[in-house]
Amino acid sequence: MRSLLIFLCLVAIIGFVAEAQFVGSDPCTFGPGFWCASLQNAQRCGDGAVAHCNRVGWQEE
Repeated sequence: MRSLLIFLCLVAIIGFVAEAQFVGSDPCTFGPGFWCASLQNAQRCGDGAVAHCNRVGWQEE
């Protein structure tokens, strides 16, 4: 029974580590500064980002 518990804990730990992503690896997490820089960025980040930028305005370069 103890070895089964250890095995399940190891599987859970390996699964958690395998799914980990580096902080900042998804630029959509940078927020409106990234979203509203271009329509392409906003579309990449989803309908909510496009709606936000339409509501507050697009950044000018």
